[in-house]
Amino acid sequence: MILNILVLVLVLAMAIFWSTQGLFSAFIHLVATVVAGAIAFAVWEPVTLGLLLDPLTSWAWATGLLLPFALALIVLRILSNKVIGGNLKLPSLADQGLAGLVGAVSGVLTAGVCLLGVSFLPLGPALLGYQPVEVQTTARLGPPTNDAVTTSLWIPVDRLTADFFAFASTHGFSSHRPLGLLRPDLDEAAARFRIGQFYDPNASLVANPSTVAVEAVRVYDGELPAEVPALLGQFIAESAPTRNGDRLVLVTTRWEALKDTATFDEGILRLPPVQTVLLAAPPAGPLAMHLPVGWSKKPVTSSTAAFYGVVDNRSYASSELPEETITFVYAIPENQDPVYFETRMLRIPLGEPEQGAAGDGAVVADLLGEPAIEAGEEGDAGGGPGVNVSPQNAAAAAAVGEPVGNAALKALSIEATNRLPGRISINAASGLDVEEKEVISGRQNVQKGDRTATVDSIRTPPGQVMVRLELSPMSTSQALPTRVVAKVAGGDGRYKLVDTRGNEFFARATVWQKDAGEQEIHVTDRLDNAADLPINRLQDGDRLFAYFAMPDGLVLDRFVVGTMEQDVDFTVGE
Repeated sequence: MILNILVLVLVLAMAIFWSTQGLFSAFIHLVATVVAGAIAFAVWEPVTLGLLLDPLTSWAWATGLLLPFALALIVLRILSNKVIGGNLKLPSLADQGLAGLVGAVSGVLTAGVCLLGVSFLPLGPALLGYQPVEVQTTARLGPPTNDAVTTSLWIPVDRLTADFFAFASTHGFSSHRPLGLLRPDLDEAAARFRIGQFYDPNASLVANPSTVAVEAVRVYDGELPAEVPALLGQFIAESAPTRNGDRLVLVTTRWEALKDTATFDEGILRLPPVQTVLLAAPPAGPLAMHLPVGWSKKPVTSSTAAFYGVVDNRSYASSELPEETITFVYAIPENQDPVYFETRMLRIPLGEPEQGAAGDGAVVADLLGEPAIEAGEEGDAGGGPGVNVSPQNAAAAAAVGEPVGNAALKALSIEATNRLPGRISINAASGLDVEEKEVISGRQNVQKGDRTATVDSIRTPPGQVMVRLELSPMSTSQALPTRVVAKVAGGDGRYKLVDTRGNEFFARATVWQKDAGEQEIHVTDRLDNAADLPINRLQDGDRLFAYFAMPDGLVLDRFVVGTMEQDVDFTVGE
Protein backbone atom coordinates (compact mmCIF):
# COMPACT_ATOMS: atom_id res chain seq x y z
CA MET A 1 0.00 0.00 0.00
CA ILE A 2 2.77 2.46 0.94
CA LEU A 3 4.67 1.93 -2.31
CA ASN A 4 1.46 2.24 -4.34
CA ILE A 5 0.76 5.63 -2.74
CA LEU A 6 4.32 6.87 -3.30
CA VAL A 7 4.28 5.88 -6.98
CA LEU A 8 0.85 7.43 -7.51
CA VAL A 9 1.87 10.70 -5.83
CA LEU A 10 5.04 10.96 -7.95
CA VAL A 11 3.24 10.34 -11.24
CA LEU A 12 0.43 12.79 -10.38
CA ALA A 13 2.92 15.41 -9.22
CA MET A 14 4.83 15.15 -12.49
CA ALA A 15 1.60 15.38 -14.48
CA ILE A 16 0.40 18.46 -12.57
CA PHE A 17 3.77 20.22 -12.71
CA TRP A 18 4.31 19.77 -16.44
CA SER A 19 0.73 20.73 -17.22
CA THR A 20 1.67 24.17 -15.93
CA GLN A 21 4.83 24.31 -18.08
CA GLY A 22 3.21 23.55 -21.42
CA LEU A 23 3.38 20.72 -23.93
CA PHE A 24 6.68 21.71 -25.52
CA SER A 25 8.56 21.87 -22.21
CA ALA A 26 6.95 18.60 -21.08
CA PHE A 27 7.98 16.93 -24.33
CA ILE A 28 11.60 18.17 -24.00
CA HIS A 29 11.71 16.73 -20.47
CA LEU A 30 10.30 13.42 -21.68
CA VAL A 31 13.01 13.18 -24.34
CA ALA A 32 15.67 13.97 -21.70
CA THR A 33 14.20 11.29 -19.42
CA VAL A 34 14.26 8.67 -22.18
CA VAL A 35 17.84 9.50 -23.18
CA ALA A 36 19.00 9.57 -19.54
CA GLY A 37 17.39 6.17 -18.96
CA ALA A 38 19.01 4.73 -22.08
CA ILE A 39 22.43 6.02 -20.96
CA ALA A 40 21.93 4.65 -17.44
CA PHE A 41 21.01 1.15 -18.63
CA ALA A 42 23.85 1.19 -21.19
CA VAL A 43 26.57 1.94 -18.62
CA TRP A 44 24.94 0.04 -15.74
CA GLU A 45 26.93 -3.20 -15.92
CA PRO A 46 30.41 -1.77 -16.72
CA VAL A 47 30.11 0.94 -14.06
CA THR A 48 28.85 -1.50 -11.42
CA LEU A 49 31.34 -4.29 -12.09
CA GLY A 50 34.30 -2.05 -12.91
CA LEU A 51 33.98 0.75 -10.37
CA LEU A 52 31.40 0.16 -7.65
CA LEU A 53 31.34 -3.53 -6.73
CA ASP A 54 34.36 -3.48 -4.43
CA PRO A 55 33.81 -0.18 -2.58
CA LEU A 56 29.99 -0.35 -2.32
CA THR A 57 29.32 -4.12 -2.47
CA SER A 58 25.61 -4.59 -1.73
CA TRP A 59 24.80 -1.03 -2.87
CA ALA A 60 26.69 -1.36 -6.14
CA TRP A 61 23.90 -2.46 -8.50
CA ALA A 62 21.46 0.16 -7.22
CA THR A 63 24.04 2.96 -7.36
CA GLY A 64 25.28 1.84 -10.77
CA LEU A 65 21.81 2.47 -12.23
CA LEU A 66 20.51 5.43 -10.25
CA LEU A 67 23.66 7.59 -10.25
CA PRO A 68 24.17 7.62 -14.06
CA PHE A 69 20.43 8.23 -14.56
CA ALA A 70 20.41 11.21 -12.20
CA LEU A 71 23.61 12.71 -13.62
CA ALA A 72 22.52 12.22 -17.24
CA LEU A 73 19.09 13.75 -16.57
CA ILE A 74 20.58 16.79 -14.82
CA VAL A 75 23.13 17.39 -17.60
CA LEU A 76 20.52 16.97 -20.35
CA ARG A 77 18.10 19.37 -18.65
CA ILE A 78 20.83 21.99 -18.24
CA LEU A 79 21.85 21.64 -21.88
CA SER A 80 18.28 21.76 -23.16
CA ASN A 81 17.55 24.90 -21.15
CA LYS A 82 20.62 26.61 -22.57
CA VAL A 83 20.12 25.50 -26.16
CA ILE A 84 16.33 25.96 -26.29
CA GLY A 85 15.57 29.33 -24.76
CA GLY A 86 11.97 29.77 -25.84
CA ASN A 87 8.69 27.88 -25.62
CA LEU A 88 5.84 27.05 -27.98
CA LYS A 89 2.38 28.29 -27.18
CA LEU A 90 -0.65 26.17 -28.04
CA PRO A 91 -4.31 26.58 -27.17
CA SER A 92 -4.42 26.47 -23.37
CA LEU A 93 -6.70 23.45 -23.03
CA ALA A 94 -4.64 21.33 -25.41
CA ASP A 95 -1.38 22.75 -24.06
CA GLN A 96 -2.15 21.91 -20.46
CA GLY A 97 -4.02 18.66 -21.06
CA LEU A 98 -1.44 17.13 -23.38
CA ALA A 99 1.39 18.47 -21.23
CA GLY A 100 -0.11 16.74 -18.21
CA LEU A 101 -0.33 13.47 -20.13
CA VAL A 102 3.28 13.75 -21.33
CA GLY A 103 4.36 14.69 -17.81
CA ALA A 104 2.62 11.59 -16.47
CA VAL A 105 4.60 9.45 -18.95
CA SER A 106 7.81 11.09 -17.72
CA GLY A 107 6.67 10.38 -14.17
CA VAL A 108 6.09 6.70 -14.96
CA LEU A 109 9.56 6.32 -16.48
CA THR A 110 11.24 8.25 -13.68
CA ALA A 111 9.41 6.30 -11.00
CA GLY A 112 10.16 3.07 -12.86
CA VAL A 113 13.91 3.68 -13.05
CA CYS A 114 13.99 4.72 -9.40
CA LEU A 115 12.00 1.68 -8.32
CA LEU A 116 14.17 -0.68 -10.36
CA GLY A 117 17.28 0.89 -8.87
CA VAL A 118 16.01 0.77 -5.29
CA SER A 119 14.93 -2.85 -5.86
CA PHE A 120 18.62 -3.78 -6.10
CA LEU A 121 19.29 -2.62 -2.54
CA PRO A 122 19.55 -5.20 0.29
CA LEU A 123 16.08 -4.38 1.64
CA GLY A 124 14.63 -7.87 1.96
CA PRO A 125 12.18 -9.79 -0.25
CA ALA A 126 9.32 -7.32 0.21
CA LEU A 127 9.94 -3.66 -0.69
CA LEU A 128 7.53 -1.57 1.38
CA GLY A 129 5.16 -4.50 1.24
CA TYR A 130 5.65 -5.11 -2.50
CA GLN A 131 6.85 -8.55 -3.60
CA PRO A 132 5.78 -9.69 -7.08
CA VAL A 133 7.33 -13.19 -7.10
CA GLU A 134 8.70 -15.97 -4.92
CA VAL A 135 10.20 -19.40 -5.60
CA GLN A 136 7.48 -22.02 -5.53
CA THR A 137 7.74 -25.79 -5.79
CA THR A 138 10.13 -27.40 -8.27
CA ALA A 139 11.99 -24.27 -9.36
CA ARG A 140 9.02 -22.25 -10.51
CA LEU A 141 8.45 -18.56 -9.87
CA GLY A 142 4.98 -17.41 -8.95
CA PRO A 143 3.04 -14.88 -6.88
CA PRO A 144 3.78 -15.03 -3.15
CA THR A 145 1.31 -16.95 -1.03
CA ASN A 146 1.79 -14.43 1.79
CA ASP A 147 -1.35 -12.29 1.98
CA ALA A 148 0.57 -9.60 3.85
CA VAL A 149 2.47 -8.48 0.72
CA THR A 150 1.30 -6.72 -2.45
CA THR A 151 2.02 -8.65 -5.63
CA SER A 152 1.23 -5.87 -8.12
CA LEU A 153 1.18 -2.07 -8.25
CA TRP A 154 -1.72 0.16 -9.21
CA ILE A 155 0.59 1.71 -11.79
CA PRO A 156 3.15 -1.02 -12.67
CA VAL A 157 5.96 1.47 -13.27
CA ASP A 158 8.71 -1.14 -12.88
CA ARG A 159 7.26 -3.43 -15.56
CA LEU A 160 6.32 -0.57 -17.91
CA THR A 161 9.80 0.97 -17.64
CA ALA A 162 11.61 -2.34 -18.06
CA ASP A 163 9.51 -3.19 -21.12
CA PHE A 164 9.99 0.27 -22.66
CA PHE A 165 13.78 0.32 -22.39
CA ALA A 166 14.00 -3.35 -23.41
CA PHE A 167 12.08 -2.46 -26.58
CA ALA A 168 14.19 0.67 -27.14
CA SER A 169 17.41 -1.35 -26.78
CA THR A 170 16.47 -3.50 -29.77
CA HIS A 171 15.12 -0.65 -31.90
CA GLY A 172 16.00 3.04 -31.66
CA PHE A 173 18.78 2.51 -29.08
CA SER A 174 19.91 -0.88 -30.38
CA SER A 175 23.39 -2.33 -29.85
CA HIS A 176 25.14 -5.65 -30.31
CA ARG A 177 24.30 -6.58 -26.67
CA PRO A 178 20.85 -5.10 -26.10
CA LEU A 179 19.21 -4.93 -22.71
CA GLY A 180 16.07 -6.49 -24.12
CA LEU A 181 17.89 -9.71 -25.01
CA LEU A 182 20.34 -10.02 -22.11
CA ARG A 183 18.10 -8.87 -19.25
CA PRO A 184 14.67 -10.36 -19.96
CA ASP A 185 11.99 -9.34 -17.48
CA LEU A 186 14.19 -6.86 -15.65
CA ASP A 187 11.43 -6.00 -13.20
CA GLU A 188 11.25 -9.66 -12.17
CA ALA A 189 15.07 -9.82 -11.95
CA ALA A 190 14.98 -6.93 -9.49
CA ALA A 191 12.50 -8.83 -7.33
CA ARG A 192 14.56 -12.02 -7.61
CA PHE A 193 17.65 -10.12 -6.50
CA ARG A 194 16.18 -9.37 -3.09
CA ILE A 195 14.71 -12.83 -2.49
CA GLY A 196 18.21 -13.91 -1.47
CA GLN A 197 17.60 -12.22 1.86
CA PHE A 198 14.61 -14.45 2.54
CA TYR A 199 17.16 -17.03 3.71
CA ASP A 200 19.36 -14.72 5.74
CA PRO A 201 18.84 -10.94 6.17
CA ASN A 202 22.63 -10.50 6.24
CA ALA A 203 23.43 -12.74 3.27
CA SER A 204 25.42 -11.26 0.41
CA LEU A 205 23.52 -10.32 -2.74
CA VAL A 206 26.54 -9.70 -4.96
CA ALA A 207 29.17 -11.88 -6.60
CA ASN A 208 32.66 -10.70 -7.42
CA PRO A 209 33.79 -11.93 -10.88
CA SER A 210 37.07 -13.20 -9.43
CA THR A 211 35.33 -15.55 -6.98
CA VAL A 212 33.18 -17.68 -9.30
CA ALA A 213 33.90 -19.53 -12.54
CA VAL A 214 32.16 -22.08 -14.72
CA GLU A 215 34.28 -25.22 -15.01
CA ALA A 216 32.13 -27.41 -17.25
CA VAL A 217 28.83 -27.48 -19.14
CA ARG A 218 27.10 -30.65 -20.26
CA VAL A 219 23.87 -30.94 -22.28
CA TYR A 220 21.67 -34.03 -22.59
CA ASP A 221 18.92 -34.18 -25.18
CA GLY A 222 15.79 -36.32 -25.01
CA GLU A 223 15.35 -38.95 -22.33
CA LEU A 224 17.85 -39.25 -19.52
CA PRO A 225 20.40 -42.02 -20.04
CA ALA A 226 20.28 -44.90 -17.59
CA GLU A 227 23.66 -43.88 -16.21
CA VAL A 228 22.34 -40.67 -14.67
CA PRO A 229 22.58 -41.04 -10.86
CA ALA A 230 19.42 -42.42 -9.34
CA LEU A 231 18.43 -39.49 -7.12
CA LEU A 232 18.72 -37.04 -10.00
CA GLY A 233 16.88 -39.33 -12.37
CA GLN A 234 14.10 -39.90 -9.86
CA PHE A 235 13.66 -36.20 -9.19
CA ILE A 236 13.62 -35.28 -12.89
CA ALA A 237 11.10 -38.03 -13.60
CA GLU A 238 8.76 -37.34 -10.68
CA SER A 239 9.09 -33.75 -9.52
CA ALA A 240 11.02 -31.46 -11.84
CA PRO A 241 9.12 -29.15 -14.21
CA THR A 242 10.23 -31.02 -17.31
CA ARG A 243 8.42 -31.72 -20.54
CA ASN A 244 8.88 -34.39 -23.17
CA GLY A 245 11.92 -33.47 -25.20
CA ASP A 246 13.43 -31.17 -22.52
CA ARG A 247 17.19 -30.84 -22.47
CA LEU A 248 19.06 -31.49 -19.25
CA VAL A 249 21.86 -28.97 -18.68
CA LEU A 250 24.52 -29.46 -16.01
CA VAL A 251 26.64 -26.40 -15.15
CA THR A 252 29.58 -27.06 -12.84
CA THR A 253 30.75 -23.96 -10.99
CA ARG A 254 33.72 -23.24 -8.79
CA TRP A 255 33.42 -20.80 -5.85
CA GLU A 256 36.28 -19.32 -3.86
CA ALA A 257 36.23 -17.06 -0.80
CA LEU A 258 38.79 -14.33 -1.53
CA LYS A 259 39.83 -11.57 0.83
CA ASP A 260 37.93 -8.27 0.54
CA THR A 261 35.21 -9.74 -1.68
CA ALA A 262 31.56 -10.06 -0.70
CA THR A 263 30.54 -13.26 -2.50
CA PHE A 264 30.78 -15.20 0.77
CA ASP A 265 29.10 -13.68 3.83
CA GLU A 266 31.25 -14.20 6.94
CA GLY A 267 32.76 -17.29 5.33
CA ILE A 268 29.42 -18.82 4.34
CA LEU A 269 28.10 -19.15 0.79
CA ARG A 270 24.31 -19.20 0.38
CA LEU A 271 22.86 -19.64 -3.11
CA PRO A 272 19.07 -19.72 -3.43
CA PRO A 273 17.72 -20.78 -6.85
CA VAL A 274 16.97 -17.20 -7.90
CA GLN A 275 20.70 -16.40 -7.65
CA THR A 276 21.90 -19.21 -9.93
CA VAL A 277 19.88 -19.02 -13.14
CA LEU A 278 20.56 -20.26 -16.65
CA LEU A 279 19.94 -17.93 -19.60
CA ALA A 280 19.13 -19.86 -22.76
CA ALA A 281 18.60 -18.62 -26.34
CA PRO A 282 15.35 -19.57 -28.11
CA PRO A 283 15.14 -19.51 -31.92
CA ALA A 284 14.13 -15.84 -31.73
CA GLY A 285 13.53 -13.19 -29.09
CA PRO A 286 15.09 -12.47 -25.71
CA LEU A 287 16.98 -14.99 -23.62
CA ALA A 288 14.82 -17.24 -21.47
CA MET A 289 15.55 -17.47 -17.75
CA HIS A 290 15.55 -20.90 -16.05
CA LEU A 291 15.90 -21.63 -12.35
CA PRO A 292 17.80 -24.79 -11.39
CA VAL A 293 15.78 -27.90 -10.61
CA GLY A 294 18.50 -28.93 -8.18
CA TRP A 295 22.20 -29.18 -7.49
CA SER A 296 24.91 -31.51 -6.25
CA LYS A 297 28.22 -30.74 -4.58
CA LYS A 298 31.30 -32.68 -5.57
CA PRO A 299 32.40 -34.50 -2.40
CA VAL A 300 35.85 -34.16 -0.89
CA THR A 301 36.40 -37.79 0.07
CA SER A 302 33.06 -39.58 -0.16
CA SER A 303 32.45 -41.79 -3.19
CA THR A 304 28.81 -40.67 -3.40
CA ALA A 305 27.06 -37.33 -3.24
CA ALA A 306 23.40 -36.52 -2.73
CA PHE A 307 21.33 -34.61 -5.27
CA TYR A 308 19.15 -31.88 -3.79
CA GLY A 309 16.03 -30.79 -5.63
CA VAL A 310 14.46 -27.34 -5.51
CA VAL A 311 11.16 -28.10 -3.84
CA ASP A 312 10.10 -24.76 -2.32
CA ASN A 313 11.26 -21.24 -1.56
CA ARG A 314 13.42 -22.47 1.33
CA SER A 315 15.69 -24.50 -0.95
CA TYR A 316 19.24 -23.23 -1.35
CA ALA A 317 22.77 -24.47 -1.86
CA SER A 318 25.35 -23.50 0.74
CA SER A 319 28.93 -24.03 1.77
CA GLU A 320 31.21 -23.09 4.64
CA LEU A 321 34.37 -24.17 2.81
CA PRO A 322 36.79 -21.58 1.40
CA GLU A 323 36.48 -23.37 -1.96
CA GLU A 324 33.50 -25.31 -3.28
CA THR A 325 32.43 -27.02 -6.50
CA ILE A 326 28.68 -27.07 -7.14
CA THR A 327 26.90 -28.52 -10.17
CA PHE A 328 23.55 -26.89 -10.97
CA VAL A 329 20.98 -28.87 -12.97
CA TYR A 330 18.52 -27.21 -15.36
CA ALA A 331 15.72 -28.52 -17.56
CA ILE A 332 15.16 -26.35 -20.67
CA PRO A 333 13.10 -26.77 -23.87
CA GLU A 334 14.81 -28.66 -26.65
CA ASN A 335 14.75 -25.63 -28.98
CA GLN A 336 16.85 -23.50 -26.59
CA ASP A 337 20.61 -23.36 -26.22
CA PRO A 338 22.34 -22.45 -22.93
CA VAL A 339 24.24 -19.17 -23.28
CA TYR A 340 24.96 -17.68 -19.83
CA PHE A 341 25.14 -18.72 -16.20
CA GLU A 342 23.95 -15.77 -14.12
CA THR A 343 24.52 -15.45 -10.40
CA ARG A 344 23.54 -12.33 -8.48
CA MET A 345 23.40 -10.27 -11.69
CA LEU A 346 26.89 -11.47 -12.71
CA ARG A 347 26.58 -13.01 -16.17
CA ILE A 348 29.18 -15.65 -17.15
CA PRO A 349 29.35 -16.89 -20.79
CA LEU A 350 29.09 -20.66 -21.08
CA GLY A 351 30.73 -21.11 -24.46
CA GLU A 352 29.99 -24.15 -26.60
CA PRO A 353 28.60 -26.92 -24.37
CA GLU A 354 29.52 -30.56 -24.76
CA GLN A 355 26.70 -32.80 -25.94
CA GLY A 356 25.86 -35.78 -23.79
CA ALA A 357 24.69 -39.12 -25.11
CA ALA A 358 23.31 -42.35 -23.79
CA GLY A 359 26.13 -44.49 -22.47
CA ASP A 360 28.16 -41.43 -21.47
CA GLY A 361 27.22 -41.69 -17.83
CA ALA A 362 30.82 -41.44 -16.66
CA VAL A 363 30.81 -37.75 -17.53
CA VAL A 364 27.55 -37.14 -15.69
CA ALA A 365 28.87 -39.13 -12.77
CA ASP A 366 32.02 -37.05 -12.67
CA LEU A 367 30.06 -33.81 -12.74
CA LEU A 368 27.73 -34.92 -9.97
CA GLY A 369 30.42 -36.57 -7.88
CA GLU A 370 28.88 -40.04 -8.11
CA PRO A 371 30.10 -43.28 -9.68
CA ALA A 372 28.41 -44.24 -12.93
CA ILE A 373 25.67 -46.85 -12.63
CA GLU A 374 26.24 -49.77 -14.90
CA ALA A 375 23.50 -50.80 -17.29
CA GLY A 376 20.98 -53.02 -15.51
CA GLU A 377 22.28 -52.02 -12.07
CA GLU A 378 19.71 -50.53 -9.75
CA GLY A 379 20.71 -47.22 -8.20
CA ASP A 380 20.09 -46.18 -4.63
CA ALA A 381 17.08 -43.94 -4.43
CA GLY A 382 18.02 -42.92 -0.90
CA GLY A 383 15.47 -41.07 1.15
CA GLY A 384 13.92 -39.36 -1.84
CA PRO A 385 14.69 -35.93 -3.19
CA GLY A 386 13.86 -32.69 -1.51
CA VAL A 387 15.08 -29.76 0.45
CA ASN A 388 15.66 -31.76 3.61
CA VAL A 389 17.40 -34.76 2.08
CA SER A 390 20.63 -35.17 4.01
CA PRO A 391 22.58 -38.41 4.12
CA GLN A 392 22.38 -39.50 7.73
CA ASN A 393 24.46 -42.39 8.97
CA ALA A 394 22.27 -45.05 10.49
CA ALA A 395 25.25 -46.84 12.06
CA ALA A 396 26.03 -46.61 15.75
CA ALA A 397 27.71 -43.45 16.98
CA ALA A 398 31.48 -43.48 16.65
CA ALA A 399 33.74 -42.88 19.63
CA VAL A 400 36.16 -39.97 19.86
CA GLY A 401 39.63 -39.71 21.33
CA GLU A 402 40.58 -38.82 24.88
CA PRO A 403 40.64 -35.07 25.68
CA VAL A 404 43.98 -33.30 25.89
CA GLY A 405 43.84 -30.12 27.99
CA ASN A 406 41.38 -28.65 30.45
CA ALA A 407 37.73 -27.81 29.91
CA ALA A 408 34.39 -28.29 31.60
CA LEU A 409 33.11 -30.69 28.95
CA LYS A 410 34.14 -33.27 26.42
CA ALA A 411 32.59 -35.24 23.56
CA LEU A 412 31.52 -38.83 24.11
CA SER A 413 30.56 -39.86 20.57
CA ILE A 414 29.84 -38.54 17.10
CA GLU A 415 27.37 -39.61 14.42
CA ALA A 416 25.68 -38.26 11.29
CA THR A 417 22.04 -37.68 12.20
CA ASN A 418 19.61 -34.83 12.62
CA ARG A 419 17.25 -36.80 14.89
CA LEU A 420 16.08 -35.48 18.24
CA PRO A 421 16.81 -37.80 21.19
CA GLY A 422 13.04 -38.25 21.50
CA ARG A 423 9.96 -37.19 19.56
CA ILE A 424 7.96 -34.18 20.68
CA SER A 425 4.41 -33.05 19.99
CA ILE A 426 3.95 -30.05 17.72
CA ASN A 427 1.18 -28.85 20.02
CA ALA A 428 3.64 -28.66 22.91
CA ALA A 429 6.31 -26.83 20.87
CA SER A 430 4.68 -23.39 20.85
CA GLY A 431 8.05 -21.65 21.28
CA LEU A 432 9.65 -23.42 18.31
CA ASP A 433 9.37 -22.82 14.58
CA VAL A 434 8.35 -26.26 13.30
CA GLU A 435 7.68 -27.40 9.75
CA GLU A 436 7.24 -30.87 8.30
CA LYS A 437 8.26 -32.72 11.48
CA GLU A 438 11.43 -30.63 11.83
CA VAL A 439 12.49 -27.87 14.20
CA ILE A 440 13.73 -24.88 12.20
CA SER A 441 14.51 -22.41 14.99
CA GLY A 442 13.56 -21.34 18.50
CA ARG A 443 14.23 -22.22 22.11
CA GLN A 444 11.92 -24.05 24.51
CA ASN A 445 11.76 -26.70 27.19
CA VAL A 446 9.35 -29.29 25.71
CA GLN A 447 7.59 -32.02 27.64
CA LYS A 448 8.01 -35.66 26.67
CA GLY A 449 5.88 -36.56 23.67
CA ASP A 450 3.32 -39.33 23.59
CA ARG A 451 2.99 -42.03 20.97
CA THR A 452 1.31 -39.60 18.56
CA ALA A 453 4.19 -37.11 18.66
CA THR A 454 5.48 -36.34 15.16
CA VAL A 455 8.31 -33.78 15.44
CA ASP A 456 11.46 -35.86 15.39
CA SER A 457 14.44 -33.92 13.95
CA ILE A 458 16.37 -30.67 13.44
CA ARG A 459 16.10 -29.01 10.02
CA THR A 460 19.22 -29.77 7.98
CA PRO A 461 20.28 -27.00 5.55
CA PRO A 462 20.07 -28.12 1.90
CA GLY A 463 23.28 -29.59 0.57
CA GLN A 464 24.64 -30.37 4.04
CA VAL A 465 24.73 -33.18 6.57
CA MET A 466 23.91 -32.84 10.26
CA VAL A 467 26.52 -34.23 12.63
CA ARG A 468 25.56 -34.83 16.24
CA LEU A 469 27.94 -34.88 19.21
CA GLU A 470 26.99 -36.21 22.63
CA LEU A 471 28.65 -34.05 25.27
CA SER A 472 29.48 -34.85 28.87
CA PRO A 473 31.18 -33.14 31.83
CA MET A 474 34.87 -33.87 32.24
CA SER A 475 35.96 -36.21 34.98
CA THR A 476 36.62 -34.55 38.34
CA SER A 477 40.37 -34.44 37.76
CA GLN A 478 40.03 -32.75 34.39
CA ALA A 479 37.03 -30.51 34.79
CA LEU A 480 37.01 -26.75 35.09
CA PRO A 481 33.93 -24.74 36.08
CA THR A 482 31.93 -23.68 33.03
CA ARG A 483 32.24 -20.01 33.97
CA VAL A 484 36.03 -20.06 33.61
CA VAL A 485 36.22 -22.04 30.36
CA ALA A 486 36.59 -18.79 28.43
CA LYS A 487 39.53 -17.77 30.59
CA VAL A 488 41.66 -20.86 29.94
CA ALA A 489 45.08 -19.67 28.78
CA GLY A 490 45.23 -19.41 25.00
CA GLY A 491 41.61 -20.46 24.56
CA ASP A 492 38.54 -18.50 23.51
CA GLY A 493 35.94 -20.61 25.31
CA ARG A 494 34.26 -21.67 22.09
CA TYR A 495 33.39 -25.22 21.18
CA LYS A 496 33.71 -26.34 17.57
CA LEU A 497 34.52 -29.16 15.18
CA VAL A 498 37.57 -28.81 12.93
CA ASP A 499 38.25 -30.73 9.73
CA THR A 500 41.60 -31.86 8.30
CA ARG A 501 41.90 -28.61 6.31
CA GLY A 502 41.47 -26.45 9.38
CA ASN A 503 37.90 -25.35 8.60
CA GLU A 504 35.90 -24.67 11.75
CA PHE A 505 32.23 -25.60 12.22
CA PHE A 506 29.99 -24.33 14.99
CA ALA A 507 26.82 -25.84 16.37
CA ARG A 508 23.39 -24.94 15.03
CA ALA A 509 21.44 -26.61 17.81
CA THR A 510 21.73 -28.08 21.29
CA VAL A 511 19.31 -30.49 22.98
CA TRP A 512 19.34 -31.25 26.69
CA GLN A 513 17.39 -34.47 27.20
CA LYS A 514 16.45 -34.85 30.84
CA ASP A 515 15.97 -38.13 32.62
CA ALA A 516 12.21 -37.60 32.86
CA GLY A 517 12.00 -37.33 29.06
CA GLU A 518 11.51 -33.58 28.56
CA GLN A 519 13.95 -31.82 26.22
CA GLU A 520 15.37 -28.29 26.28
CA ILE A 521 15.80 -27.50 22.57
CA HIS A 522 17.73 -24.52 21.19
CA VAL A 523 18.04 -24.08 17.40
CA THR A 524 19.53 -21.01 15.73
CA ASP A 525 22.16 -20.04 13.16
CA ARG A 526 25.20 -20.43 15.39
CA LEU A 527 25.98 -21.62 18.91
CA ASP A 528 29.59 -21.61 20.12
CA ASN A 529 29.86 -20.38 23.71
CA ALA A 530 30.74 -23.26 26.02
CA ALA A 531 29.61 -21.19 29.01
CA ASP A 532 26.03 -21.35 27.68
CA LEU A 533 25.90 -25.16 27.82
CA PRO A 534 24.16 -26.65 30.91
CA ILE A 535 27.14 -28.83 31.81
CA ASN A 536 26.98 -28.03 35.53
CA ARG A 537 23.22 -28.69 35.61
CA LEU A 538 23.23 -32.20 34.16
CA GLN A 539 21.79 -34.81 36.51
CA ASP A 540 22.06 -38.59 36.48
CA GLY A 541 20.31 -39.89 33.39
CA ASP A 542 20.47 -36.55 31.51
CA ARG A 543 22.10 -36.35 28.06
CA LEU A 544 23.38 -33.32 26.13
CA PHE A 545 23.71 -33.15 22.33
CA ALA A 546 25.14 -30.55 19.94
CA TYR A 547 24.25 -30.51 16.22
CA PHE A 548 26.63 -29.25 13.51
CA ALA A 549 25.70 -28.74 9.83
CA MET A 550 28.49 -29.25 7.28
CA PRO A 551 29.16 -30.41 3.70
CA ASP A 552 29.10 -34.08 2.81
CA GLY A 553 32.45 -35.83 2.51
CA LEU A 554 34.47 -33.79 4.99
CA VAL A 555 36.97 -35.56 7.21
CA LEU A 556 36.70 -34.23 10.76
CA ASP A 557 39.93 -34.04 12.68
CA ARG A 558 39.18 -32.79 16.19
CA PHE A 559 36.68 -31.37 18.67
CA VAL A 560 37.91 -28.24 20.42
CA VAL A 561 36.75 -26.44 23.56
CA GLY A 562 39.00 -23.52 24.48
CA THR A 563 42.47 -25.11 24.65
CA MET A 564 41.13 -28.65 25.08
CA GLU A 565 41.21 -30.90 22.01
CA GLN A 566 39.90 -34.38 21.25
CA ASP A 567 40.91 -36.37 18.21
CA VAL A 568 38.02 -37.14 15.86
CA ASP A 569 38.46 -39.47 12.89
CA PHE A 570 35.08 -39.17 11.22
CA THR A 571 34.11 -38.82 7.56
CA VAL A 572 30.85 -36.95 7.14
CA GLY A 573 28.29 -38.93 5.21
CA GLU A 574 30.00 -42.31 5.32
